[in-house]
Amino acid sequence: MPEGAKRMSDMKKSIVFIVVALIVAVGIAAGPASSWAAMPPGADLVDLAWSKEQGAAVLSRFELFRSTDGKDWLPAGFADRAVELTAVGLGKALTVVATKTGMLLVSVDGGAFQEVKAPKDPFGRTVEGIRTIAVHPKDEEILATSGQGLIRSRDKGLTWEAIADPFWTNPKAREVIAVGYAGSDPVIVTRNGAWRQSKGGFEPITRGLPESVTPTVASVFDGKILMALPGEGIFRATKDSKWSKLKGAPGDPIAFLGFARDGYLAARVASPLHLGDPKGSEWTPVGQYSSGFIPRKSVSTSFGDLIVLRGKGLVRLDGENFDPIALPADLSSVNTRIVSQGVQLAGTQGGIFFSSSAGQAWEDVTPEDLGSAVNVLLPLEDGRILLGSDGAGVWVSDDNGRTWRDWSRRLGTSNTIKGLVRYKEGVLAGTENGFMWTEAGPEPNWNSLDGGLGRRSVIALMEDAGVYWLATQDGVYRAVNGQDFAPVPGTQGRVNSLAVVGGKAAALVNCQVVTIDKNLKVTKLTPFGSCIATAVGISGGTVYAGTSDGYYRYDDGKWVREPGITYPVARIYRDTDGMRVVTRGGGTRYLK
Repeated sequence: MPEGAKRMSDMKKSIVFIVVALIVAVGIAAGPASSWAAMPPGADLVDLAWSKEQGAAVLSRFELFRSTDGKDWLPAGFADRAVELTAVGLGKALTVVATKTGMLLVSVDGGAFQEVKAPKDPFGRTVEGIRTIAVHPKDEEILATSGQGLIRSRDKGLTWEAIADPFWTNPKAREVIAVGYAGSDPVIVTRNGAWRQSKGGFEPITRGLPESVTPTVASVFDGKILMALPGEGIFRATKDSKWSKLKGAPGDPIAFLGFARDGYLAARVASPLHLGDPKGSEWTPVGQYSSGFIPRKSVSTSFGDLIVLRGKGLVRLDGENFDPIALPADLSSVNTRIVSQGVQLAGTQGGIFFSSSAGQAWEDVTPEDLGSAVNVLLPLEDGRILLGSDGAGVWVSDDNGRTWRDWSRRLGTSNTIKGLVRYKEGVLAGTENGFMWTEAGPEPNWNSLDGGLGRRSVIALMEDAGVYWLATQDGVYRAVNGQDFAPVPGTQGRVNSLAVVGGKAAALVNCQVVTIDKNLKVTKLTPFGSCIATAVGISGGTVYAGTSDGYYRYDDGKWVREPGITYPVARIYRDTDGMRVVTRGGGTRYLK
């Protein structure tokens, strides 16, 4: 084994969280050295399914993983990384996977997946973004929904029909929130209640419910139904039995419901996950993760209760704690990383992580109430560190990243932070509602700052040697010496990505990569062919671009594809040690 690969193998053994690096160091010809660095967890898995015959399946946005014992997980081997996956369902021998475009992938007895064209709704429109799939216990039927109505297949997914009545005639009934089977009878939970199919069609299940029924979340599993009603609580039923209220359940607002072998699962917004006993009368907080990361889905299997936590990955519920499950792929999504006073901090889709071992092992230090992806980290001159989140405002650490507290006073609704920079003896935050500025005192006092831009939504904000650069929906802007931001001529259009190093900038403007030199000369680079550009970066003066089918560098007037990255690229960013390429479903690549 090469020495570089052996080092990476040793690093993988030290990672104690969900994500385990899989791919060893790979050199990139004619470009910077590259490796799969040890990264903290941040996988954003999208769905989970289980059947007695097939075991468990968990879905990332670009891959399906299977396990028959909960310990060993194998990828299903999807070849097309450009197709984003949205939902999975398992039956006795059927596996059904939905894609964002509406196309369905169907496998029988573990065989190759066959593509099925996107179904149509009763109005002839393509049904896209399917997010829930339920397969009949004997594979006699498949039900699916995108949140707008119900579709059904009775020939193992080859053809589909829309069930028009009652799920298309009533707007509330059209909003399907849970699908499953009670025995062999379909059960559908919509925004106007629960329905069970009988010989006469779908009939409402209402016995024991309050008169006004508007469920917010629900779960159907192994013949049992859970449903949360605002102001009323959580109700339970089996098949067509009378509903009963779980009297000891957590109160409003319920954001998640699920089943466990020893009872029920429920979570409120920004509160811990609770485990209820079989009667639903006593509930206990469980788990050690930030309560703001609401579970996406759970299943109760023969080898334990599995849960997909948003931004955290796959875990097994063991008593009152979570046991992280490592999947055979690096799915970490790292948005930002810094080195500060001998420690490393990484902001991911799953929060903020701390390492005092040069990144070989990571500790989850996400605050209890954060519950959000971390977009940016900013060290201040007095030793404090600021954190900008994706929907939870700004947080500060006074102890070099070990603990965090809210620092969002007067941010209001400007709580999605796309950039943080030191500006005019204070801190400037770029948000979805424009600029917010505060003095860098012990406590913040955020106020809106026009900066010559008004309330334009900020896509990226960065500082390079005293020059401030900004990406917006209508072009690149630049500010020098604290003056107002002014547009850079020739960059008009939506800017989806921006990189600045040593006075040279690269931007992705209307899917076209352009460069901007120190004299503000704008040069349009050669367009890509069939792939779509998604992100830009600069390293050693060379411009790089991530696309829907990999990673490229610009060399001698043309784009040259770099080896080793087959996943679509989500973003490219610089940190203390170099440039990192974050893929959509394949981890984070570090370029020295």
